[in-house]
Amino acid sequence: MKTFKLIITALLVLPIFLSAQETKSKYSIGMKSTIITSKMKLSELDAQFSDLKSNGNKGPHFNTIYLMVEHNSYFRYGLETLIANSDIDGQTTYAIQAAGLVAELYYGETFFVNGGVQIGAAIISAMAKDGKKASDSEVQTGSHFKAGGVLFSPYVNVGYKIGKWSPYLTYKPIYFSGEKDSQADLFDGSFFGAGFSYSL
Repeated sequence: MKTFKLIITALLVLPIFLSAQETKSKYSIGMKSTIITSKMKLSELDAQFSDLKSNGNKGPHFNTIYLMVEHNSYFRYGLETLIANSDIDGQTTYAIQAAGLVAELYYGETFFVNGGVQIGAAIISAMAKDGKKASDSEVQTGSHFKAGGVLFSPYVNVGYKIGKWSPYLTYKPIYFSGEKDSQADLFDGSFFGAGFSYSL
């Protein structure tokens, strides 16, 4: 299913990219921060893991930084990095590092709506603590999970342009596809938050 989504996205994005005629040398940089609005059923990894759900910055959340090329008035592409984690003191915690290509469509002047998709590589890890510590080293014991995979993440932003600054609200589901039986898809989630971009 995830592979099918990647193929469909590529088929949709490529013609838009190739058909774009008017070009301009504009760039923008930005970042976004979000918190999860769904639940990660990590208990399916192992009995020691607990599900993760919305709990502010103690629950799953992520930050991204990106660089976009404004190819014309309605099409942009670029690179985006993503770092996600949850409360390191929780019984179950997770972390994700990802980076990939982004393509998006943009509409509006003062008020704007833009949406697109990020496709890239990801490293996923999770730790479940059992409350015990190794007596000689003080290392926390528990279960650990780690997997690599592909990140597929569509998103939509709604914002207001103020000069070169563009603050916005964002909604960004994240889907993972790993090797067979990797269970990377248990880390799928939907996120809501805010961000901004700055035109260079």
